[in-house]
Amino acid sequence: VKLPKTDYEKCLELDYTETFAPRGTPMGTWVIITYADAPEYLDNWHWIAKAMDYIQTPEGAPPRKKRKQK
Repeated sequence: VKLPKTDYEKCLELDYTETFAPRGTPMGTWVIITYADAPEYLDNWHWIAKAMDYIQTPEGAPPRKKRKQK
């Protein structure tokens, strides 16, 4: 999930999270959340909700691609 910086830092303090780092390079404020049992995802749904709220903000949205001018 992609989180705001303050939530990102709090989330990484938990035992079941790690930085999302494809090919060894951390990607911004993305976190991998892995639980042993599926019901734990429902118990900790607030991280998913925070991510969904964040990606709808200007700072959390992906950068817009620039169009080539003719």
